[in-house]
Amino acid sequence: MRKILMSLMTIALVGALIGGGVYAYFSDIESSTENTFTAGTLDLELTDANPTGTDSETQTWVFTDMKPGDLDGATLTVNSKAGSIDGFIDLSSISVTDDEGTNPESETSGGNDLSDLLMVHMFFDVDGVYDVGDGDTDIYGTSASYAQFSSMASAYNINYALSGGGTIYITLSYNWPSSANDNDAQGDITTFTFDVELDQNAD
Repeated sequence: MRKILMSLMTIALVGALIGGGVYAYFSDIESSTENTFTAGTLDLELTDANPTGTDSETQTWVFTDMKPGDLDGATLTVNSKAGSIDGFIDLSSISVTDDEGTNPESETSGGNDLSDLLMVHMFFDVDGVYDVGDGDTDIYGTSASYAQFSSMASAYNINYALSGGGTIYITLSYNWPSSANDNDAQGDITTFTFDVELDQNAD
């Protein structure tokens, strides 16, 4: 019996030594530190020929002493500025309003406002040189067919792609074709406002 116990103890000891040897390999541990997660930015800035010094602009399109036969326009610069994320541009909160002003002539031909008589073309202008070329995208009207100013919608979901730090231009040009109703617009004032939205995702 004693021999049997001694044998069992010897076997257990040998097994422990063998098992301990399994965990005797070399090892090394290194750390991964200073991992950071930083949110990107969308940052929009509007500028024109007379910058206000803020991210928004006023009076980009100001035309006085207009008359039938006139055509003109202006361009608004849209910068993604210091933004690091690509986004998509839409126009919203569009408003075209008319004030009768002072008309020296009676309005006898239907009471048309100035915005009813003006025809406009608004588009994304890739080079900002005020003419329609390759890569330009129509917003309202076309170069071949200007549209009635007063019929402009309140929003345009164009989803125009703008890269982080990129620039695009919005040009609006107008013409006033002569018509029998032109006298209605003498002294009229049309006011045009809109918002430029830059969103992370297309609508």
